[in-house]
Amino acid sequence: MICRPSGAITNFQPYLIEAFHAIYTTGSTVGAARLLNKSQPSISRHIRDLEAELGLELFDRSARRLEPTAEGELFFREVDRSFTGLIDLERRARELSELKGMSLTLACLPALAFEVVPRAMAALRSDSPGISVALETLTSKEVVKSVRSGDVELGICNIRELDETVTMVRRHSAACVLCVSGDHDFARKGHVHVDDLETEDIVSVAFGYLHNDGYLSEQGEKFRDGVKLNTPSSFSALPLVLCGQGIAISDPYTAAFFVPHGLVGKPMIPEVMFETAIVTRIHHKPSRIARLAITAISSEMARFDT
Repeated sequence: MICRPSGAITNFQPYLIEAFHAIYTTGSTVGAARLLNKSQPSISRHIRDLEAELGLELFDRSARRLEPTAEGELFFREVDRSFTGLIDLERRARELSELKGMSLTLACLPALAFEVVPRAMAALRSDSPGISVALETLTSKEVVKSVRSGDVELGICNIRELDETVTMVRRHSAACVLCVSGDHDFARKGHVHVDDLETEDIVSVAFGYLHNDGYLSEQGEKFRDGVKLNTPSSFSALPLVLCGQGIAISDPYTAAFFVPHGLVGKPMIPEVMFETAIVTRIHHKPSRIARLAITAISSEMARFDT
């Protein structure tokens, strides 16, 4: 019988418990050593140290095979319960380090939802396939509102809609492009001056950009009569352009999506800037997955930056 030393247990090390669990489950110090990738003498020493620390004899050594004592049986029940919990904790910690089971909530302008955000999410999930993403497409005002309320962790909006309730973590500025069909005269030009638009049929989204730009807003009256079709977004305007129904000034992100379908985008003089921001709620520290998403999205948006 091993006598427990006086005083509190002071050397209750996890590796001693690990050795005990391995011997109990394998039935020998040799099996435990193989399981833990340790030497057999070190396993034997761990058990002696644990028994001395506990003041208990955990195994009967009178037989050729180590047999747990009654105290050893009872101790194993407690150890196994805790050991299972530790295994679960280790598994969950490993999953968290690999972002498994983590989710990202994101709201963005429709312009970013065609190519930029999908490409960024594809890159993010390629590295961490266990994550999930919830994406909403909203107006800039609605993006800010969703970020402010905590409905989403990240938002991408027009910089003009920012307020004091959100924090800008990235800013991007890209030049809009004049979008025409492949058979339009402008398609053969290197660039187009805004004064050249006076005689053109314009899809209404073009006037929206003109209205929001400093110099061009002053010239806006020149183009008002040219507006022949009204539509609220570049995504609905550019198919009309492809059908020869006019020209449109578009953000470069949406335009890039339609280029493979025959759309031609031309630089404008002076430039009309489309300025966006990636935002989070004020005083909110982005989660690890959000920080990775910010980097991925910003990298995609940088391809269009001016």
